[in-house]
Amino acid sequence: MFGDDSRCSVRDIIDGSSNTVAMTETTRSVRNGNSTAWGYRGHTMVGVSFEHTGINVFATDGAGTGKLDSWGYAGSLHRGGVHILMGDGAVRFLSENIDTTTRINLSRIADGQVLGEF
Repeated sequence: MFGDDSRCSVRDIIDGSSNTVAMTETTRSVRNGNSTAWGYRGHTMVGVSFEHTGINVFATDGAGTGKLDSWGYAGSLHRGGVHILMGDGAVRFLSENIDTTTRINLSRIADGQVLGEF
């Protein structure tokens, strides 16, 4: 829904705003439970990748510490999943064990796929 130079409006969400993720929580530079804080008033990051990775996917660096792959991926500092904001304003908890196809369909606004329970 939101991205660089996006012109999406509610009428463009053909799948329905209750079936489309607007935002998801993410983390940055999390290593073994420790994170950094960062802020800058002149920068806004958009486009958390919800399609191309799982949720709370950690990579291992050479030192053997776990690190969330990117600050652009869905991730959290709590176990089990992430909180998501749906297009209709509802907040839901999404399990990191969600079916990949369902996760991808949640990120698309007009694919016409039936989601079912998640």
